[in-house]
Amino acid sequence: MPATIFNESNPSGDGPLSTFFSKSATSVTNLGNSDPGDIITAQVAPYMELPLPLKVGSSFEQIKRTNLDWGSDLDGDGIKESFDAVSTVSVSSMEKVTVEAGEFFNAVKVDTAASFTITLSKSKDTIVVQETQSVWYAPGFGRVKSLDVVAIPSSGFTSTDASGLAQFTMTGESRNTAIRTVTLSTSSIVSDPLRKVLYASVPSSSAALANTVTEIDPLAGTVGASISVEVGPGALALSDNSQYLYVGVNSGAAVQRVDIAARAPGTPFQLGSDPTFGPLTVEDMAVLPGSPGSIAVSRQFFNYYNYDLVVYDDGVARPAVVGRFAPNDEIRFSATASRLYGIETKSSGASLSRMSVDASGVRAVDSTRGASPGGAARFDRGLLFGVGGGALDPETLSMRGAFPMGDRVFQVSMIPDTVSSRVYFLVNRGIWKLIAYDRNTFAPLGMADIPALAHDAYAFDLVRWGSNGVAFRTLDGRILLVTDNMIQ
Repeated sequence: MPATIFNESNPSGDGPLSTFFSKSATSVTNLGNSDPGDIITAQVAPYMELPLPLKVGSSFEQIKRTNLDWGSDLDGDGIKESFDAVSTVSVSSMEKVTVEAGEFFNAVKVDTAASFTITLSKSKDTIVVQETQSVWYAPGFGRVKSLDVVAIPSSGFTSTDASGLAQFTMTGESRNTAIRTVTLSTSSIVSDPLRKVLYASVPSSSAALANTVTEIDPLAGTVGASISVEVGPGALALSDNSQYLYVGVNSGAAVQRVDIAARAPGTPFQLGSDPTFGPLTVEDMAVLPGSPGSIAVSRQFFNYYNYDLVVYDDGVARPAVVGRFAPNDEIRFSATASRLYGIETKSSGASLSRMSVDASGVRAVDSTRGASPGGAARFDRGLLFGVGGGALDPETLSMRGAFPMGDRVFQVSMIPDTVSSRVYFLVNRGIWKLIAYDRNTFAPLGMADIPALAHDAYAFDLVRWGSNGVAFRTLDGRILLVTDNMIQ
């Protein structure tokens, strides 16, 4: 069976030592180490370190050896003592581990219980040395935390050694990164996978193409045709069949629908007003899956505070609404039009609301305080992925994992990719970086610097395009088009 030989440098943090392993499809085997003071491993290696794959609840007898050489004379009779060694390994659980380098979900905890019985050659008395070791292995990272306790019960001696991952360097597939810039002031961008273009809403303050929805050809890096819309276009939402593009009209407290194929903007439908708070505008929008003519709109007042949630069919509101001041700062549909999630992003105690949608409108099911994937989120195949790195199952309200991004993260934009099972994060850590993660293991797959962004820049609306591209917009009037082979 093919096996890979690898080594772990300085495993105990106490010198320039290495431990050598072989890895096959069924196990990791300890081949020994370069520590001249380790008299135990030299006599029992090779031995199985871990079975593969790791299965919670499994265990095995790792070592059972007798009459080994302790290497020293403990009772002063000039004869080195002998000892017996027994160890058992158990795959105990899957846990969230927090260390200096960050949070790691679904880390596998492996416990090893070892006993060394030393027989004194003079009196034949025995001394028992017990060692228990717990090691946590995170997907894509390996060992991230360990706890080692050595005890001699007869003397009361106990020694504890704990360690955790302090930092990590992301390496991977990032090669041939290309960054191009389109100069255009925007309020929002979306990607049209059918026509392979981006759409940008251009605000009334723009010096060029103001009050339009404008196409961007990301492959060519050029500005395409524009469609004139109402004054003050803002948020955009594209139907899943790419038939309609909905435009939030900030100045008119309305939503305007654009027929993309006909290049025809429709008549805006008004969002109404409140006698106390005034005009209501779009806080967020989401087109119903499979129903391009229907859209859910989270309405806000004073261009900030959430007001309510309404579903419209061709501009006509369904009667049932989710009432005033519900914390639905962002709304995301599940895979079907009958389930809608509301995410609170403007409060430190973020909550998740679950709503049902039918022909009569939308109704609140429940709201759970503190249930959040970590800020603004995208839905993909049963999970809500948050810019804070969390992956939340909105039906069970359980965290399925988290993407480690390290500390000192100042701003994040994110997009999951259904096709490649990757999740891409645009992260400002003092230096802007694009990071690709595995959706299933949460492990980093590659990272690329984005030198076109200054450390104090602001970036929004990360979207996927083409076979290996992402795009995002900046506050200073640019759209950046990035291609890299880690983007798939």
